[in-house]
Amino acid sequence: MIVRQLNKFCLLIGILLFSLASCKKFLPKESENLSDDMNFLTTTYSPVLGRDYVFSGNFNSGTSSLPLNFSIVNMRHADGSAAPELNVSLPTKVWIHPYLGTETSLTEIDSERTTENLPPFQIREHNGEFVVWSNASSSYVRCQPDPGYLFDVEVSNSGGKTYFKDLKLTPYRERPYEPSLSDPVTGIDTATSLHPTTLLNMVGESSQLTLSLSDVNVFIHKVDTTYPDNNYTLTFKFLDTAYNPIDPAKFNQTNWSTLVHGFNMDKTSTYVRYKVAYPIPLIAYPTQYTTTDGSQAHLQFGYDRIGYGGFRQTTTMTFDFNIYEEGNWEIDFVFPKDNPRFENESY
Repeated sequence: MIVRQLNKFCLLIGILLFSLASCKKFLPKESENLSDDMNFLTTTYSPVLGRDYVFSGNFNSGTSSLPLNFSIVNMRHADGSAAPELNVSLPTKVWIHPYLGTETSLTEIDSERTTENLPPFQIREHNGEFVVWSNASSSYVRCQPDPGYLFDVEVSNSGGKTYFKDLKLTPYRERPYEPSLSDPVTGIDTATSLHPTTLLNMVGESSQLTLSLSDVNVFIHKVDTTYPDNNYTLTFKFLDTAYNPIDPAKFNQTNWSTLVHGFNMDKTSTYVRYKVAYPIPLIAYPTQYTTTDGSQAHLQFGYDRIGYGGFRQTTTMTFDFNIYEEGNWEIDFVFPKDNPRFENESY
């Protein structure tokens, strides 16, 4: 009796499972969803030309099914005319291996990059991030105060597609280095010099007073020099009130080997020069050569001396900066009012 009831139960379960399987093929297939709550969090993009930049975290996918597909369509000038210049692919350096800041030669750094032909403005296919490449130049890209460009973005998956219209691209012209002296719109210099980021315990030779940031002028400029190996360089100089060179050796607490991520240091009585790869820093990544967030290169110069009272006094001067344009660059630290006092106090 029990066996008969068990057989009937198994037969019932089998019939139920067969029925469910038969009905399943008549159910509608699941389709991907494009939700109404997805949107671009930023609709106006104003990059500085001449440097790589990624606008990340700028799209909210809402409850849409992933992955999504993104493409820029109908790129045009603000007046509605065509903008073919943003579709032209030009050479630019891209990373194919991670940069770590531990590379020991220019050759090693070069092996981590390659050159590709890319349009200056792109959208990443599956996350909606916009990328501006360093090949974008004000020689052919419209910059502020021009109203720039309008464009639409198509977002799609197998469930359909939708369009986000009239996003804006309003670039600023190049600023080859930061901090910059130039107005971001006109490109005209608004100051004559930069100053150190920090200055501690620097005493004037003549005044015997502590020097302030405004007592030191910093100039970043290109030099028209070609070196035999065709490598690019970065040179540091210190100049006194008469614009005569100060021997870098006087900054005796400077760690010259880790001052910048450079190679083949050439240290003389008038300058210190390195072979380097540009931009500086190469990427926004914290290393021993950068600020804590990795956004800028970090220089620290120092020296010590015996001050009044017989106490050892340590002087430090720091400067945080970026250089985006390849070439042979020089950074000069000028003391126009009073020279630093390097000598010990006598008693």
